[in-house]
Amino acid sequence: MRNNSLEVMVLNGYKNQINAIQQSLSSWGGQRILITKEENGDLDQTILNLERVEMDENHFIDDYTPDHSIQLVGNGQTVFEHGNMPLPYQSYDIPIENIYKVSADQGRILIRTDRGTYTITTI
Repeated sequence: MRNNSLEVMVLNGYKNQINAIQQSLSSWGGQRILITKEENGDLDQTILNLERVEMDENHFIDDYTPDHSIQLVGNGQTVFEHGNMPLPYQSYDIPIENIYKVSADQGRILIRTDRGTYTITTI
């Protein structure tokens, strides 16, 4: 019985983290945001004109595609040292399995997962 209680607490904590992320990002709709991803020593940056935020549930069986992600929808571009390149799709996905930490304030959201750290700021 105790194990079930722990599972419910973890699930509720996970849902609270997802809700906090969604609420913060949804309030930024119509704004330009900078997404910085740190993963395995690499740093990637994307600028996105955020239109809306969606939850995405995939049913693919591979190690690359996450089962659940937050999808930031809008036109964007990846920032490179010698110029920018448009995103191949009109969205940016953040995998949300195994979230370790979420912090949010008015102009910044930090999401730390087992895949990497995502920092989202308004610009």
